[in-house]
Amino acid sequence: MSDPIRAPFPYFGGKSRAASLVWERFGACVNYVEPFAGSLAVLLACPEDRRPRVETVNDANAFLANFWRATRADPEGVARAADWPVNEVDLHARHRDLLRRGPALRALLEDPHAFDVEAAAWWVWGASAWIGSGWCEEGPARIQAPDLGGSTSGDKTYPNHGKGIHAAGMRGPSRQLPDLAGARPDGGQVGHGIHAANARGPSRQLPHVDTCGAGVNSTAARGPSRQLPDVGARSDNGGAERDGQDATSRTRLFDIFAALSERLRHVRVACGDWSRICTPAVTYRHGLTAVFLDPPYDGFEGLYGATEAGEPLSAKVRAWALEHASRKDMRIALCGYEGEHDLPGWECVPWKAKGGYSNQAEGENENAKRERLWFSPACLRPGVDTGQISLFAR
Repeated sequence: MSDPIRAPFPYFGGKSRAASLVWERFGACVNYVEPFAGSLAVLLACPEDRRPRVETVNDANAFLANFWRATRADPEGVARAADWPVNEVDLHARHRDLLRRGPALRALLEDPHAFDVEAAAWWVWGASAWIGSGWCEEGPARIQAPDLGGSTSGDKTYPNHGKGIHAAGMRGPSRQLPDLAGARPDGGQVGHGIHAANARGPSRQLPHVDTCGAGVNSTAARGPSRQLPDVGARSDNGGAERDGQDATSRTRLFDIFAALSERLRHVRVACGDWSRICTPAVTYRHGLTAVFLDPPYDGFEGLYGATEAGEPLSAKVRAWALEHASRKDMRIALCGYEGEHDLPGWECVPWKAKGGYSNQAEGENENAKRERLWFSPACLRPGVDTGQISLFAR
């Protein structure tokens, strides 16, 4: 069994532990909408047999949206640029540079096909080295050391070797097998291209046998070399080359980005206000639609680098959810803390989060036990409903 696909960076408020509860109640839908994308934990956890035909995600954070776009389009480039050791000086230099480039990046993303590979790589590299919140967020300048320690929970410390793309597991060699298949009329497996069986036989091309020879076989080519060796060669990404290989060895990082790219191949990534992808044209007009709503919880907007003037964002999202609760062609899930939402007729399911940044601060772990999921009346009841899509819904 292959490893589950997850975001290659730590993310406060991720819902990976709740994803199975969500898909039990969403079942098989035609369309999936996630207005607060974040780490895409729920989308990435969707069972293969329930994968919607249309998938649209959005995040107001331009760095996040750009990361998902760039990873989908150029996983090799993002992995290569992100494969860099943790360095405190680089952490602050890239943090400042990304903040300077932020407005231009947001403008770039107005083109639905645009992305910035370097910005994506630097962002995920820093997000995996930064401690707590504040990475690529506007605010007072502060000294921030990279995360070099283990995680803490209560009075216990659990050692680790970094997080996200800096985790120890990322350093191992790639486990990607070469293509050993290759179809043959009799069903055999013989390889593709230069590895095909017919490429292994002897050449039928007669050699050039004139008096002096040609190319590498010419008389001039047989003499000693007069070319000094190149002792300063650099690879395209700035690393020294050895034995014809890039200095940055291929690690599991490249496999993970390739897997993410394949999974996101047809996912539409928007960047802007959440309501832009909650319109009829994006939701139920495609057919039976699942909408996963995970807004910043009331009072915790600052942890996401965003604040809302006036009515809290979670209240606005709740109002939208209530407005559409009666639709039978929409299955809606809304996240929040215990007591945050009052949704009559909805199923409220408790679950326990890992704890996120609260593990690093004494007295905050209780929030992990307050997590709740509210499911609209159209959602499935585990063990009762089959989750099949009706012909009308299709």
